Amino acid sequence: MRKVKLISVSGWNELTPKQLLIVAKNAAKQNYQASFKTNVFLDINGLRIKRGNFVEKDKHGRYRKYYVFQKNGYRKFLIERNVFVTMLEKFDWLEDDITLMRNYPKIAGRKACDHRLYGITLEQFIFADQLYAYFVETKQQKFLRQLNAVFYLDKKFDTSRVKKNARRFRFAKRAKLHSTFIWYTGVKKWMMNKYPYLFRGEGGEEMSPDESIMNMLSALNQGDITKNETLLKTHVHEALHQLNLMTEKATDHV
Repeated sequence: MRKVKLISVSGWNELTPKQLLIVAKNAAKQNYQASFKTNVFLDINGLRIKRGNFVEKDKHGRYRKYYVFQKNGYRKFLIERNVFVTMLEKFDWLEDDITLMRNYPKIAGRKACDHRLYGITLEQFIFADQLYAYFVETKQQKFLRQLNAVFYLDKKFDTSRVKKNARRFRFAKRAKLHSTFIWYTGVKKWMMNKYPYLFRGEGGEEMSPDESIMNMLSALNQGDITKNETLLKTHVHEALHQLNLMTEKATDHV
């Protein structure tokens, strides 16, 4: 008898590229929340449920509930319902906040940027966050393609070329495009935790990155908007680190 080896993943940061696509494929579906965790577990393990809540006596004569599963290359097999529930619990992190993970390595022939956004400019980050917000609000795929075009480049980032570059992503698989949305959700949260003073509004409430950064740019340039161009070309972590320090000092003096 061949043993069936099942895969368990303990967090967002442990997803392989293939597993990230499985998560993205399921997350891109309408009303995905109801069976999201179950579907991801089944797809990652290549399982199909052939029959649910199948009741059968065990070797001690007690009635137990089972699921009947099918996996390519294997005969149908049973897993007790309680065992299946325990296995699903190992994927509970899918229902928690998305955290930092690695982005998909290559989409539409373009290599991914650093998964922590090192090497990305402040302008690139703000532009991406605006596209992210547009997609969340409208669910229009054009904004998702443009978001991918910001982070998957073969040349230096240029805001005026984003829409044109986004055409290259028209034929990319939906799961790959959506994986960028999921990854950015995680790295954005990581950035907001890394620079807490910068992304905290009045009363301790979080502000969106573009709102908080533009507020700080206004304070930095002291009314001279010609300085903004230079500031926006600064690497995002360098800029946010400095802005976070300034905000912390200003907060301490209040």
